[in-house]
Amino acid sequence: MSIGKVDKVGIEQYIVSCFGVGKARIWELAQHFGSLDALYKAIAFERPQGIFTPQELRAAENTTGKQLREIISYCFGHNIGIVGFNDTDYPPRLRGIYDPPVLLFYKGEIDLLASDVIVAVVGARNPSEYSKKPCHPPLLDTCYQALISVFS
Repeated sequence: MSIGKVDKVGIEQYIVSCFGVGKARIWELAQHFGSLDALYKAIAFERPQGIFTPQELRAAENTTGKQLREIISYCFGHNIGIVGFNDTDYPPRLRGIYDPPVLLFYKGEIDLLASDVIVAVVGARNPSEYSKKPCHPPLLDTCYQALISVFS
């Protein structure tokens, strides 16, 4: 991964650190400032009065480059990829949804998210044996035979 890409991920990671994951507020502010990069500059350096909450400003003051680099380093050391919204590898389908994630952490091949057919499996982190039975083997076998990408 190039230094520029790490810097870009760091900008988006900083934004998520200030506002939280999955917050529509990020997109409201990005629209207000014109882009995620402009939002980053505003929260990290300019901090205009009356726009950011005290909690957001505290998060901005407490988020350090060292913390962000440690997270990125951990991910790379554990084969966890990171792709930001402005990255060319960001899945095109996600760009068009309401409140898309600013950052995606993934294992495997990110380009599979551009497949024609995708099955997403959503459920409990620690499912019971009962809930595993009806879908796990049959679903995976069917998807494998049909060359469908499965994300969980």
